[in-house]
Amino acid sequence: MKKFLPIAISIIVAGAAMLYLIYFATSTRDEMTFKLEQQKLAAKFTSQIAWVRQIQEKYRYENEMKGLIKWYFTEVPKLYKTFGREFDIDAKWKEHLAGDNEEKHANFGGDEKPVKKGNDDEVWKEAYELVKMHWQNWAQGHYDIKLTSGKESVRLDILDIKPDNFGGQKGLRADFVMWGAFSEFHGAACNGMEITIYFTEDEWKKAHPTPEEVEAAKIAKEEADKKAKKKRKRKGKKEEKKEEAQKILGREVRGECNPVIPIRYPFNFVPNFPPEAFISYFQLPIFPAEATFIDIKYNMAFSGRAGTKNFVINFDKIKVDNSWKLAPGQEWKAQTIEQSADQ
Repeated sequence: MKKFLPIAISIIVAGAAMLYLIYFATSTRDEMTFKLEQQKLAAKFTSQIAWVRQIQEKYRYENEMKGLIKWYFTEVPKLYKTFGREFDIDAKWKEHLAGDNEEKHANFGGDEKPVKKGNDDEVWKEAYELVKMHWQNWAQGHYDIKLTSGKESVRLDILDIKPDNFGGQKGLRADFVMWGAFSEFHGAACNGMEITIYFTEDEWKKAHPTPEEVEAAKIAKEEADKKAKKKRKRKGKKEEKKEEAQKILGREVRGECNPVIPIRYPFNFVPNFPPEAFISYFQLPIFPAEATFIDIKYNMAFSGRAGTKNFVINFDKIKVDNSWKLAPGQEWKAQTIEQSADQ
């Protein structure tokens, strides 16, 4: 009996080792398969967003975008359930607290650096909370677009504008997501922001004449010039041309527009965050109490292999919410844009 004991122990050890190897191989295979399926899901979303972000009709774009977001946030939990896993929205934050994340700012992506001041942990935490907020909203079906505009393959969706405090100064926070900025480009910057404020709808209309109105004004001016010329000829002398009263078209604000916390890789803060999303928020000024409409123009610059491409993203005739305004009587200053007699 004693003679067979070492043999039995050897068989048991070998069996245990074999079971461990089978378990390890199966676990490794499952992990690789899980990662592969995650990559497939991300690739499918990327291919879908590539054409959705180029839809020009606002109503159709919003419907397609909401449908795509809903589909993606249905597929992610299904994938985790298939592999018997539980999705942990705080997994990356826990890794960060444990000191397992050595890259820190590299998680933001590319050359973009946070405008927000503070130590690495404070900035990282705010970025994580921002990404988490979007994840939770989108997962509940709240991809609510307040404003949307784009140029070429880039789409900028402003999801919320609300009063906020920036270092003791009151302003507006415009949370946004930009799609497609880094599918073709490796760097992005906002070189300047221009906001034009209109106190009445008539002001806005005068600043945005239709092609027909432009043509009619041109013809009317030519006719008026001909009549004035004939009149001066008959009198045999030149008359001084009377200047028409200038019409105020709006008040303009110019400023910087770099995102406060630019996050090119949100999935480094919350696992499985939709690819192609660049999220952050802009700082906007509070508007005067009399403001009715505003136009916002972002001058963007994108750098790629072929060089730098500059273009403008416009948001026109935005109705100013009361929460975006100063209280009546509070002073507000800006440059006045005027219309000359020949406009």
